[in-house]
Amino acid sequence: MKEEEIKIRISEVMKKDFQDICENESTTMSRKINNFITKEINLKKYKTMKGVIVTKELIRFGVINGNGRLYTKDELLRQKFDADGFEYTELDKLNSEIFYGQFGYGDSEKIHKYNATHSVSNFRIEGEWLIGDVTILNDSITKIFNNLVFRPRSFGEIGENGLVKNLEIIGFDAIVKSLDEFK
Repeated sequence: MKEEEIKIRISEVMKKDFQDICENESTTMSRKINNFITKEINLKKYKTMKGVIVTKELIRFGVINGNGRLYTKDELLRQKFDADGFEYTELDKLNSEIFYGQFGYGDSEKIHKYNATHSVSNFRIEGEWLIGDVTILNDSITKIFNNLVFRPRSFGEIGENGLVKNLEIIGFDAIVKSLDEFK
C-alpha cells in the first residue's frame, strides 16, 4: 500500500472541545487526541484500498477442515486433459485467468460482476498453502479487510476421509475469519 502523509490540523476550537471532553471523561487530552488521530488514519487508509494487491493464503493442504474436506497438493498438480486433449493441471488453469469472488459464500456456479468485491491471480504453492494475490475491486470490504480470509468456491468429489478429488475451482470468496473452516 502506498504510504502517504496524513495531515490533521487541530483548531483552537477543537482543542477547547477536546479539553472539555477530557475533563468530563477524566482522561488525558493527549489520549483523546491520539484516539481521534488513529481513527482518522484508519479512515484514510481504508478509503485508498481499492486496487491494492495483497498476497493471501487460500487453501491449506493436508488438514481436514471444519467441513470435513481434505485438500491435497497432488490434486492441484494432477494432470488432466481438456476437451481438445491438451494436458493441464488445476494450478495451470488457475494461472490462466483471473478469478473473482464476493463477500460471503455464494450458492451459485457463477460470481456476477456486480457482486465481485475482489479478484485473485498469480496462484502458487508455498509450504502447505495455495496462495494468491488478492486485488480489492470494491470498497465495501475495505473496512473489514483485516478480518477476512479468502476460500475457494469449487466442485469436486468427496472421497474417503473427506479427500477432495476432481477439484474444479470457480472462484474465491471472502469470509469473516470467525466463519473460516480452515482452522
